[in-house]
Amino acid sequence: MNELLQCAKHGLTRTQILNNFARALLDPLRTQLYPRTKEEGMTYEKFNKIAIDHAGFLAEANYCHYWKDLQAGKKWQNRTISGNIPGKDNLLPTFEEGGVETLSYDQIDYGLEEGPNGPVAQEGSYEAVAARRGGRQGRGRDRGRGGHGRGGRGPGTQSGGGEGSYYVGGRGNGPSQGGRGSYSTWGRGRGAWYGTWDKPYPPHPEGSVRKYKPVGKKAKPVSILLETSKEETMEKEEEVLQVIQERRATEGHRIPDEVADTMKIGVDGFLTEKENRLIKRTSLEFHLAFAFSDLQHGRLDAKLIPPVRIHTVEHECWNDKGPSYEFGIAGEVTDLLRAKMDSFVAEPKVSPYANRWFVFRKPNKTLRWIQDLQKLNAVTIRDAGSLPQADLLVESHAARSIYSLIDLYSGYNQLPLDVRDRPYTAMHTPVGQLQMQVTPMGFTNAVAEAPRRMLAVAGDMFPEKCEPYINDNPIKGAQGKDETEVQPGIRRFVWDHLQDIKDLLRRFLVYNITASGPKSILAVPEVTILGFRCGAYGRKPDPAKTDKISQWSTPLRTTTECDAEGVEAVAVCTEAKYGLSEGLSRSEVHDVASSSAAALWEASLGLTWQPRVVVEWALCPFRVDPIRLQELQPDVVLTEVQTGGGALTVEDVERCLAEWMGRHVRIIHAEPQTLEEVWQAVGSVADAIGYTEEGKAVLDRLRNRIMTVQRATMGRQKKRALCIQWLYPLFATGAWIPELIGLAGGVDVASKAGGKAQQLSPERLAKVETDVILVAICSLNIQQAEREAAEAFENGVLASLQKAKTKVVAVVDAVKLFSRAGPSLVESLEVLAEIFHPESQPFGHEGRPWQGWGVAES
Repeated sequence: MNELLQCAKHGLTRTQILNNFARALLDPLRTQLYPRTKEEGMTYEKFNKIAIDHAGFLAEANYCHYWKDLQAGKKWQNRTISGNIPGKDNLLPTFEEGGVETLSYDQIDYGLEEGPNGPVAQEGSYEAVAARRGGRQGRGRDRGRGGHGRGGRGPGTQSGGGEGSYYVGGRGNGPSQGGRGSYSTWGRGRGAWYGTWDKPYPPHPEGSVRKYKPVGKKAKPVSILLETSKEETMEKEEEVLQVIQERRATEGHRIPDEVADTMKIGVDGFLTEKENRLIKRTSLEFHLAFAFSDLQHGRLDAKLIPPVRIHTVEHECWNDKGPSYEFGIAGEVTDLLRAKMDSFVAEPKVSPYANRWFVFRKPNKTLRWIQDLQKLNAVTIRDAGSLPQADLLVESHAARSIYSLIDLYSGYNQLPLDVRDRPYTAMHTPVGQLQMQVTPMGFTNAVAEAPRRMLAVAGDMFPEKCEPYINDNPIKGAQGKDETEVQPGIRRFVWDHLQDIKDLLRRFLVYNITASGPKSILAVPEVTILGFRCGAYGRKPDPAKTDKISQWSTPLRTTTECDAEGVEAVAVCTEAKYGLSEGLSRSEVHDVASSSAAALWEASLGLTWQPRVVVEWALCPFRVDPIRLQELQPDVVLTEVQTGGGALTVEDVERCLAEWMGRHVRIIHAEPQTLEEVWQAVGSVADAIGYTEEGKAVLDRLRNRIMTVQRATMGRQKKRALCIQWLYPLFATGAWIPELIGLAGGVDVASKAGGKAQQLSPERLAKVETDVILVAICSLNIQQAEREAAEAFENGVLASLQKAKTKVVAVVDAVKLFSRAGPSLVESLEVLAEIFHPESQPFGHEGRPWQGWGVAES
């Protein structure tokens, strides 16, 4: 408590200090003294002295024995002590009746039998101590708080220990004028009789050193939350609201003309000029309901809607360290945290909790601060509240004449968190320990709490005019477009919608929250809600969402190795836009197998067996352009046929392809899982195009390169390796990768050669011991994989690997290596040899298809 009070901004009232100190006392002391906290004029200082007087001396004395009571001839537990055997850490009393007991030296107190004023150990025998349940202090004549000697806690006249003897010295009791402290080992100094003691001090064997009890054994502190009353909670919130209102009064108008021109009002041709000016004037009138910076955002009035609470099950506090980030951005991080304090998002506080956090750079180059609340969420009682049903919400906004979308400015930052629950969100930062004042975005119940409060703000506007969705507040106009003019140049449907806008902004001012000026959209014919475009026409999927699927990007065209004269093995990747325009001659091998999968629903259900449908959906895992394939006119197609769950066979697909192409086209269906199966597929391609001998020569060169790698790594220590091909969820590579790791002088700790990729649970990952971690994420190049790996180690997905005995972390370009079945696998093998055994023969790949990313902590 004294250490807490040394903090200038501990934030506790005098009553809280007194009550929490009294509650922290152990029974029976707490039961005896707690009622005295209610006495008039009682303070922490007075109560502390009363507690000390009642406590007597340190709790350890309650179970210690006097050295003189353990000598030969003394009684101990109804047995007569015959002697003592000193050990390294313990004293072993022997008994005339037989038997030996073990007492650690921490349990033995050494005191003088006689002092200058008479016997010291009045009623100090073991039997007397045991009868009093260990307490040796008794009622002395003078507790002494202002004398010469120091007994640990301050000066004290060391007169008369009464019943308790002179052994204490921990709080100023003991013999008179005892220099510093008492005669006892419990004191911090030496008494006047030090040096006249003729007993072993301490009675250890010669050459041994006395071990004092560690602090962790003397006391076991328990982290608890200091209680805060509801009245104190409201007082703190009112202080914040007062500061926000004072800032508003001094900042001036928030929407000057240059800012008003940037607001999203109407679209070309939808509003008349007068309607546009009228809505702009309304924005200026309610300028305090908008925010354009962090210092301007509002805060929900706690007197109208209570702050968010965090209810937890019984648990132990956690104390996680803060993040690690590049030294170059330390200044930015510090500025960001101070800005959060200035805008009342966070506050400095002493808390028994500490959560992890991190920052990342947004597309606009600014930093975003994210709190990792996984441990808090694990002990939080989950709120069953949920979001509105998406389909019903979108349908209710369909076929409306006009819309506005009022988006809160940093919505969660406007929802205050109850003062009593803020310590749960604390974290260590470069500017000290901070805790959230507002609802954290990652809090498990935040999604349920936010809509509940916004519904209260919307009031009777819900559901006919406004249906909030988290922090979005769409305002919908009438379903019919009444173009009757209520004023010259102002139509009825716009006028009515404007009144709804005013009504919602008025409510924002009452509840002290603000909308985002840059993001809010006013008076437009259509809006996007949950991935749907809503307008007078009804609703339809947002093209911006569907295009991401239909126009999914694919790898670029690449050429693989083939020495046959006049033959070029080209990988042609299909895409939904069918945009490939390069002309390719016949006698080419077209690998139309890409990286994704499309379900062959028509064929598997038997609804249609049209050749075009089969070619489009079954020829490869990606969608194929049948027209483009006709233009290319290949002789051989190397692919991975999709059979639609057994509805088709390779022969069925080959027959449909022949019908579509108008001639026979040979399909080589390859699904290699091992290196030997890859080489067989290469030989099959060479045979299919009539270059069998040339294909054998290619395979001979590849096998020679493999032997060169094996010779370079032969006799070297095997490295334990973990190769990661996917992060969310976490998967280790399978198929031929474990085989490559073995050939390069390593051992795959997660997968077997020819097997499937293995999903790694947190429990299994924590047990993995590796020398090398390979990050080879499917379809990502080095730069992309490096970003993904940094985030994974930061946010905890790969955190347990930091504790493994890992020496090297390497990032690999999985677009070119590892994942492509073909000659590039030999280059992958050479890369592994460079990573595992850099001292062996160099192959010149480092820095291009792979690079060392970092070294994990050991």
